[in-house]
Amino acid sequence: MRFQGNLRLLLKTAREEVAHLRPRHVVARTVASALPQFTLNRLRTAILRAGGLKIGERSHVLGPILISGTGDPAELFSIGSGSLISGPLHVVLAARVSIGDHVYVGHEVELFTVDHAVGPVEQRCGEAYASPIAIGDGVWVGSRVAILGGVTIGAGAVVAAGAVVNRDVPEDTLVAGVPAVVVRDLHHGIPAPSRRWPFPVESVRARLDAERREV
Repeated sequence: MRFQGNLRLLLKTAREEVAHLRPRHVVARTVASALPQFTLNRLRTAILRAGGLKIGERSHVLGPILISGTGDPAELFSIGSGSLISGPLHVVLAARVSIGDHVYVGHEVELFTVDHAVGPVEQRCGEAYASPIAIGDGVWVGSRVAILGGVTIGAGAVVAAGAVVNRDVPEDTLVAGVPAVVVRDLHHGIPAPSRRWPFPVESVRARLDAERREV
């Protein structure tokens, strides 16, 4: 009897632990993540689409996407058209995350829709709450950027590598630092500073175009 009781408790606990998992999404992300970085990019992107992720036309995912949290990726996560995600990208999903058109995202970027209130001295990590993240069209997010819940990044903005973004970013601005602050305005249609991002964006895009012509 004691064994049966423990077994029932074990099964009940297991069901509660995996209740938020969605096998279709888990399998697709696992297979896609197994592909080598920067290779088989169209296949990786197609697998993620088949798993339910909303990824627009001409967008490519070049590395792993890790989505954790209780939110449904098929409903809450989306990437627009003509965007490029370097990966790995980590998304803590409990509220909507939208990535616009022609957005470039660098390596090891993290999007956190979940935060905690500051609690009393007995436990400073207080109650959890979720807020959406919106990344506007044409945005460039550098490597190892962390974006917190409730943030909207305006169209045409640039987020410098290593920044922690905890407030809205105005359109056509360059932000940097921890926390991120506006460093300069980027007037509409005028290129950013001459210092180039070390990631070979143009060579990757040229290779993807060559792959399309071969098909």
